[in-house]
Amino acid sequence: MNISLWVVVLGLVAWVEHCGADQLLTPLTILGKQWGLTALAGVAFIVIVTASPEVATNITCMSMNV
Repeated sequence: MNISLWVVVLGLVAWVEHCGADQLLTPLTILGKQWGLTALAGVAFIVIVTASPEVATNITCMSMNV
């Protein structure tokens, strides 16, 4: 594939992720104020949500190989 296509695709992905992060900021701020969550707790929540599909994939793959 052409390298310029990959540069465009990666730039588009970075822009979409930036917009998505901005949209997540408002609900997380509201939850933080409502539940009294610290910034560290918010980061831990994001890490758990991000890692969940990977953990589920690994568990599924391990159970199929048994």
